[in-house]
Amino acid sequence: MIRSENNRVDFLDFLRGVAIFLVFLSHTHHLINIDFIHQFGNLFSRGVQLFYLVSGFTIYMIYINKIKSSNELNKYLIKRFFRIMPLLFILIPIYYFTFGLSLKYESTLPDWYHILSHYTLLFGFHQETMSSIIAPAWSIYDEFLFYIILGLILYKSNIKLYNTKIIIFFFSISIATFILGNLLYSNDMIFKTYLFLSPLTQMYIFFVGGVF
Repeated sequence: MIRSENNRVDFLDFLRGVAIFLVFLSHTHHLINIDFIHQFGNLFSRGVQLFYLVSGFTIYMIYINKIKSSNELNKYLIKRFFRIMPLLFILIPIYYFTFGLSLKYESTLPDWYHILSHYTLLFGFHQETMSSIIAPAWSIYDEFLFYIILGLILYKSNIKLYNTKIIIFFFSISIATFILGNLLYSNDMIFKTYLFLSPLTQMYIFFVGGVF
């Protein structure tokens, strides 16, 4: 594993770049007049999952032996919060007042509820608020929830002994959610999409990255 002089893992930066480029293509491939790229439009969106793998790997590598007390846990959560949330909080009013609600369907909730749910980090618990202001915000919600869960696990247990069980647990939730979603909501694409984007189906990917 190659490290640069400032102790960064260069290969992880490369993978982050690949993930960002894939997500960029997933949102712009329809503007590129190349059939080959159009055929892989859905595959490009998997750049998000690649970013999740890298995030899981990175957080494990940094914190695997560092969260042994409640004080260390608090410092970890505060650092993770300020790592990603300030920019989101700044962009929420910018996106809202510029574009309005980013909805593909009619919302039954008032606008203030959407805004409040984003600022309280509860927007990922409801299908109407999951991506209602900033469409890609669902991935930020998934990542921050992973930070919380991993921090609690590192604080309460020796995660090295439970890696496989943790992955099996979250992967089982993912499979169960997928099956139940198709059985119970086969005609409700909005809710099925919400289930796919939610931590219920995405969380295990972070922990797979940690195992690597």
